[in-house]
Amino acid sequence: MMWCGMRHEQQDALLVHKQLLQHEGALTQRFELNSPFLMAVADGVSSSPHAGRAAKHVLSAIRDQWEGRHAINWQEVQTSLCDRLADALETQGSATTLAIAECTSNGLNATVRISHLGDSRVYHYSPKKDWQCLTRDHSVLEEMRDDGLLQADVEYASMYGALTKYLVADRLHDLLQVSTMVVEVAPREWLLVCTDGVYGVLPLVQWPAIDEKVDLKTWLKEMHRRVHQQGAHDNGSLVIARFG
Repeated sequence: MMWCGMRHEQQDALLVHKQLLQHEGALTQRFELNSPFLMAVADGVSSSPHAGRAAKHVLSAIRDQWEGRHAINWQEVQTSLCDRLADALETQGSATTLAIAECTSNGLNATVRISHLGDSRVYHYSPKKDWQCLTRDHSVLEEMRDDGLLQADVEYASMYGALTKYLVADRLHDLLQVSTMVVEVAPREWLLVCTDGVYGVLPLVQWPAIDEKVDLKTWLKEMHRRVHQQGAHDNGSLVIARFG
């Protein structure tokens, strides 16, 4: 699912296996996929020029690599983004975040490689543990937390949410290491990748409940309703997978 929110343009993009989407209205689609497959979201950094183009091109480059070899070379993705947008003054500096789950089969459970840059996230649901966030934002705020500089019950200025990692159309940019992990996902468990237009508007504790009978599209529509009830000021994109 994705939506434009109150913004004038869609700066997010999402990828489900071979399907690349960047839609300005509310859109919900459902797929049945066998392993291996991937799902990803990219959130164009709104303070950069042509953020939506950066998000879409990064996912296009990832799709091309995945179709060719079921593997991703991040430096090649960065180089491809630069080749497309870095050499024109109008588009130089276009940037995007990224969160991606690459799923492969491993007997009963699925092995999933999680990668991300910036503040797009990956969540995991299991009946025993409920929802858990697998990724950690690359931001000044998180670095302050690492350094023990955050104080309880203090609301920090928005500037501390500035990103410290991203993909950007700039040949001088040194691509920082992409954060990765490998997890196992069992049958009846879910994975969700999303941009900050989702979790930043609707906190995890307010997400719709899950049971064994819930239909994915019904769950998505309820998620959409709750986000918009809160205002939906930003672009929002999410992909969920229920493993069978």
